[in-house]
Amino acid sequence: ADGITVLTGSNLDEAKLFGMASPALKRLDDAGLLARVSRQLPIEYGASLIKQYRTIREKRGADASPAEILMAIQTDQQFRIPNVRLAELLHSRGTKAYNYLFTWESAMPGFGACHALDVGFVFNTLEENFHGSGPAAERLVGYMQDAWLAFARTGDPSCKSLGEWPLYGNSRKAMILGKDSHVDSAPYEEERRIWDVVPNKYLG
Repeated sequence: ADGITVLTGSNLDEAKLFGMASPALKRLDDAGLLARVSRQLPIEYGASLIKQYRTIREKRGADASPAEILMAIQTDQQFRIPNVRLAELLHSRGTKAYNYLFTWESAMPGFGACHALDVGFVFNTLEENFHGSGPAAERLVGYMQDAWLAFARTGDPSCKSLGEWPLYGNSRKAMILGKDSHVDSAPYEEERRIWDVVPNKYLG
């Protein structure tokens, strides 16, 4: 991909689209959490990830239940960290990379910013019960369509409606796409750092 400008990103709660369909998730306890994570990662990584995610979420005042920790770990392992590492690699090789984090929450309770929710905003195919509706939703549609079209035309997603979209770069700049769309430096950096010790072969 050397020399090919890339726009990459993920949704904040990707795994919830799949997790919400599992009745067992509501009954998950700490032992079950460790067992589930250990199916995807060696135990020397999994146990530490669980402990660190719980600490971070409690510090933020976020839900630190076993189910929420599992969804956060699966989201980052399968989606966010692979996307971030791609942006890092391209930047290190002198290739332009833009990154985003989609944070708009679904109208369906408990789904958060789940997998595939962003697609309706890119193509303006909002389903009220899933995507939500109203002026804020329509504004986000405009932002994302303008940015995606600008990127397709010019290789730069910056646009008049959304503003300047900086390269990922050393500051880990990302466009937050949600109710309050804005550029942020290294969003959710505490979680990203946890994965530094985990090899690529355990991601995605």
